[in-house]
Amino acid sequence: MDLTVTPEMTALREVVASFFARKNPISTVRELLADERGYDSKIWLQLAEQVGAQGLLIPEAYGGAGGSLREAAIVLEEAGHSLWGGPLLASSVLATVALLEGADEAARAEWLPQLADGSVVATLVTALDRPLADAVPSVGVDAGGATLSGAVRYVLDAHLADLLVVPVDVDGRTDLALVSPGAPGLTVELLPNIDLTRRLCSVSFAGTPATIVGTDVASGLARALTAGATAVGADQLGLLRAMVELAVGYAGIRKQFGVHIGSFQAVQHLCVDLFVAQESAAALVAAAAAAEPEEATELTHVLQAYTSEATPLAGETALHLHGGIGYTWEHDIHLFLRRAKLDEALLGDSASHRQALADLLGLA
Repeated sequence: MDLTVTPEMTALREVVASFFARKNPISTVRELLADERGYDSKIWLQLAEQVGAQGLLIPEAYGGAGGSLREAAIVLEEAGHSLWGGPLLASSVLATVALLEGADEAARAEWLPQLADGSVVATLVTALDRPLADAVPSVGVDAGGATLSGAVRYVLDAHLADLLVVPVDVDGRTDLALVSPGAPGLTVELLPNIDLTRRLCSVSFAGTPATIVGTDVASGLARALTAGATAVGADQLGLLRAMVELAVGYAGIRKQFGVHIGSFQAVQHLCVDLFVAQESAAALVAAAAAAEPEEATELTHVLQAYTSEATPLAGETALHLHGGIGYTWEHDIHLFLRRAKLDEALLGDSASHRQALADLLGLA
C-alpha cells in the first residue's frame, strides 16, 4: 500500500477546495436547501470542465482521467467540507464503478464518456440504508428478461438521474440493467431525509423496460459498494474538518466571564478530541482508498466502524461547544450534524461494520 501524497494530489486538493469555496459557500448551500434537485446543475458542469472530478475513476480510454480512489476521495472530502449537495457519490462513484465492474463493453463505451464530462448523471439503484454486504436489492426480471418489477427505498439522487443502473435478480444470479428516466412503470418518489443537503428516493418498477448490460456481476457490485463506503468515509472526513474549524474558531472568539472560552481546560480537551477524530479519520480514509483489492473490504469496514461513530459524535460535541447559538436554525453547525447523521446510516452503521469485520477475520 502506497500512502504517499503526491504533488498532483496536493494540487488537486487545492483546486477542488478553491472551486467549492467560490461556487458553493454556505450562503449558496442555504439557498439550495428547499430546491428539489439539491444542487446547481451549472456548477456540476463547471466541476467537470474545470476540475474533471466526475471522470477521476474513469479510464482515459472512456474520456476520464484514469485516476484512483485516492484522488476521488480528495474530491469527496472537499465536497463534504463545503456541504456540496451534487451527485458525486451516486453518479461518479457508485454508478461509475458499477458500470466499470459489471457492464459490457458497449454499455461502457456509450455511457462512461458522458458520465466523465458531466452531461449524464447516473445512480446505482441500491438500498443505502442496508449493511454493505446486504445492499444489493432484489428487483425481479420477467421471464423474457426485458422488464423489471420491484421497489427499492433509500436510493441516492434517483430523482435527477439521467440513467438508472439497476442490479437485478435472475434466478439467483445478479445481473446489471439500465433504465431510462420516464420509462413506463417507473416511479421515483422523494423521501423525508434528516440531511437537508442531499436527496434520497424510493424507486419502484412495474413492468418497466430495461436493458441488461452485464451478467453475474455480484463481485463487481461488491467492489462498487466498497468504493462507495470509502467515499462516504471521505465525506465524513470533510464534515469532521469543517466542524473542527467551526468549533475551534468559535472557542477563540466567544467570551465568558471576561475571557475566551477557548482558555478553559474543559473546552480545550473537547477541541483536542475533535482534532484527534479528524486525524484518525484522515489516516483511515487514505488507507482504505489506497488499499489493494484484496484488502479493500477489510479496510473499508475499519474506516466505517470508526467514522460512522466518530463523525456524528464530533458533530454533537461541536454543537455543544457553540452553546445556545448552536441550537438555532440560523447557525450552520446543525447542517453538518444532519449530514453526519445520514452518513452514519449509509451502507451500514458502525455496529454493522464491526460485525462484518469480525466475521471477515473469523472473530465472530
